[in-house]
Amino acid sequence: MLSQNHVSRSPIAASAVEFVAKISITAETDVAANRRLPLNIGLVIDRSGSMENAPIEYAKAAAIQVIEKLHEHDYCTVVIFDTEIDVLADGETMNEVNKRRLIHRIQHVYARGGTDLHAGWHTCVNRQLRINNRELVGRVFLLSDGHANTGLTDVTQLGAQAAAFHRQGISTSTFGIGDGYNEVIMGALASNGEGNTHYISEVQHIEECFRQELAALFTAALRDTQLHITVPTGYSVQIVGERPHTLRDREMTIHFGTIMRAEQRNIYLHIKADTPPAAGSVTMPVRATGLDAQ
Repeated sequence: MLSQNHVSRSPIAASAVEFVAKISITAETDVAANRRLPLNIGLVIDRSGSMENAPIEYAKAAAIQVIEKLHEHDYCTVVIFDTEIDVLADGETMNEVNKRRLIHRIQHVYARGGTDLHAGWHTCVNRQLRINNRELVGRVFLLSDGHANTGLTDVTQLGAQAAAFHRQGISTSTFGIGDGYNEVIMGALASNGEGNTHYISEVQHIEECFRQELAALFTAALRDTQLHITVPTGYSVQIVGERPHTLRDREMTIHFGTIMRAEQRNIYLHIKADTPPAAGSVTMPVRATGLDAQ
């Protein structure tokens, strides 16, 4: 279930024909209290030559820590990359047998070659999408120094793809490893992919980073959350800031993805009358939809 909180309004023009509206949606605290949504986790491990020695060991340790915390109803895809791509797990359920086999494979990864970051990340998410459905919470963890030197490296295009993947149900969190990791690429993927950016400089940082990530995912209460707004005739509505959305037949649909238990998400709308309206009031219907864990 969703609770809605609207509308907080303050005029931004001399007349009352232009204003900003704030709309808030919250997953109520009793949603998913007894059961969490199963996870569709992707792990993308950079094994390029720049990851040699400590960085590759940090990445492997982080991946293993995630796998150990998953349950048998969770799914995991693991991709390792340099200029070549290898799939170590393809949407496998995380029972104890599969966990042990996968951890063994990860322990034997070593650094080599160049860095086709896009191909590794893209391959993993596409495989996650094969099994993704409305019951799963999807997220990919990219562990890399971000020094992409092969394949697609354009930050704008990478960000656009991350946003598109999020709309399909897979968010992206990035884990920069080593002192010289590329903050621009890693940050663009996480911000556009509605995930988080972390920095791992020492092995002790791994546990805290993934504790935060998994704690949030374990409390996921609502998936595929959308806000539907009917734009009144004679008015135009724009979202303040960037937020994935569509507009069709005067219905604006804003995509929030997964919302955690008790989390509040806010959206600000710039609403403007196309022509000065007659005296009176105007109604802008708002409804929220989402899949809960019950």
